[in-house]
Amino acid sequence: MKQLRLITGIALLFVSLIVHGGGIVTNTNQSAAWVRMFARDASQDIDAVYYNPAGLTALKPGLYFSLNNQTLFSTRTIKNNYSALRNHEYTGDVSAPIFPGIYAAYSTGKFVVSFGFNPVGGGGNATYDKGLPSFEIGVADLKPALAAKGVTQYYSDVYFKGSSVFYGYQLGLSYKINDKISVYAGGRYVYAVNKYSGYLKNNTIYGDATKLGSAILPASTFFLGASAQAAGGANSVQPLLAQLGSATLAQAQGAGVITATQKAQIEGGLLSMGIDPTNLTIQQVYNDYKLKALDYSNKAKLLRDQSADVKQSGSGFNPIIGANFNLMDGKLNIGVKYEFKTKITLTNNTKIDLTTGYVVDSTNFVNTDSISQFPNKAKTRSDMPALFTLGASYQLFKKLKVAAGFHYYFDKNADYGRSLNGVVVENNTVIKSNNYEFALGAEYNLTEKILVSAGYLYAKTGVMVGYNTDLSYALSSNSFGLGGKIVLMPKVDLELSSSYTWYIPGYKYYDHTIPTTPPQTVSLKEKYYKDVLIFAVGLNIKLSKAE
Repeated sequence: MKQLRLITGIALLFVSLIVHGGGIVTNTNQSAAWVRMFARDASQDIDAVYYNPAGLTALKPGLYFSLNNQTLFSTRTIKNNYSALRNHEYTGDVSAPIFPGIYAAYSTGKFVVSFGFNPVGGGGNATYDKGLPSFEIGVADLKPALAAKGVTQYYSDVYFKGSSVFYGYQLGLSYKINDKISVYAGGRYVYAVNKYSGYLKNNTIYGDATKLGSAILPASTFFLGASAQAAGGANSVQPLLAQLGSATLAQAQGAGVITATQKAQIEGGLLSMGIDPTNLTIQQVYNDYKLKALDYSNKAKLLRDQSADVKQSGSGFNPIIGANFNLMDGKLNIGVKYEFKTKITLTNNTKIDLTTGYVVDSTNFVNTDSISQFPNKAKTRSDMPALFTLGASYQLFKKLKVAAGFHYYFDKNADYGRSLNGVVVENNTVIKSNNYEFALGAEYNLTEKILVSAGYLYAKTGVMVGYNTDLSYALSSNSFGLGGKIVLMPKVDLELSSSYTWYIPGYKYYDHTIPTTPPQTVSLKEKYYKDVLIFAVGLNIKLSKAE
């Protein structure tokens, strides 16, 4: 049974849920100005601390601050066509009411020291009130697998809530070589923390009371009964082991040790468990009964109420370098930035863990160990990829500035700790190419104190179809932003903006084996949908020495 594979990949799920305007785990929505126009990679304003730190040398001597917050709402919908599922559409609500971006810079004219604080990855809370297909499919398998026992339906109560954030603390120095060229060197310390909790309980089967003994029955109770029956079968043949352990059931009947009725009963018991009794020896019959008794007992344990309460944390550091080129008497500005990969290893701090299976000693018919999803102190890689950005802005007219940006994420070289079906895989098996983005934006000054802007961003994912699961999927997207800036007073600007991202639906076909007797394999289709809505506000404060 796969009924408890539900937490596999949860860590990556909650990181990927709120990621916006970035690669698989990277956030680039780091200012209110970005939300309204997206193309900020050649910025020479205070948010250049993140987007184009070499461009900060355009700031006049003095001290600058910027306080930003975004409120994000996202809906994820997964549709699965497995006929045994009670529900075929699952929806998760994701929200991040507080998504800060804090910047500070001190300029001498030649040098600029800057600091930034951002959620560079993650940053949201996800709630799944009804679970996901992978949460339920294993339990849904009880319906076809136990149909011969009278089961016609199942019920499972699944709930999970999680949060993930990668806090980034950036510090660096910009240097103005001349009026046209500036450079930057700095770094970012990243502290990552994931928290998730939830439960899987009330696993129940419904059906024919004459066969099940009750029209409604806890699934664990059913398997405890099956375990007792299998154990009874083992006890019935155990006395035969000493003399006829190597004999078949037919030979035992021929020797007069068991009757035809007893032989038929033993064979019927084996067949009911999906075991072909043909040519099995008494010893093999005993072994199969014992192993089935243990297997059913383990299933009963796994189908009891379970819960999880887990925290993962880890940290890493990445250098950042950049350059800025101011050309055509200041009309054209070009920014270049490269962020190195951040190697992060997460460590589990597990208060309550979910048991997903058992290690069985098939010789002595006992469990030697249990398998849990998040063993305490276990470590998992969760890197942030290297990132290259290139941007340009051009003062087309006195009141109109246009901008463009390109972002390239080196996802294939980052270790995301990706696993499929519980097996860790290399990136090249699920990622075909690195993610990239194109951004276009424009700003127009309505008056000396009011500016409006709009932007568009296209993100292209490079993952293969096999990468996507209901737990974590990467989709290409289109984003549209709108907003403006108001000069509240000579040294204070207010930014207001909003954006909407529509993700191009993705899909996956995969084979699923139903544990019937004999097993059946069906081809399933799963489709993935997602959108993100952002509202942002920013306050820019200039404490410059000269205006």
